[in-house]
Amino acid sequence: MANGAEIFRAALAEILKRGSSDGGGIAAFREKAGEIAKRDGCAQHEALRKARIERPDLYRALEAKPIVLEKADAPRTVNTQARAAFASKVRDIAKRDGVAEHVAMSRTRNEHPELFLALQ
Repeated sequence: MANGAEIFRAALAEILKRGSSDGGGIAAFREKAGEIAKRDGCAQHEALRKARIERPDLYRALEAKPIVLEKADAPRTVNTQARAAFASKVRDIAKRDGVAEHVAMSRTRNEHPELFLALQ
């Protein structure tokens, strides 16, 4: 799952990809971020963050349009039957070989690739 910084960067990237259909708001925000990047010698994402803080009026104008993040950012659902089958085999291998669970997971993946593929 994405953390706050990743969501912020994704949202800003989406805003900046929209073009200048908002009457120049995006261009003004980009220009301010560019000035900050030159002034402070920082990376683009840091300049965008600083621009948001220094010029909240420009950022609020961009926020007026809702941002829809890609469905790929949503958490994946895993087949519970596949998870249970894989976990059961992990326990069996851990008991059989007398190893820790993380080692048994690796061995299960190698010995039973079909169970691992079902998780994907």
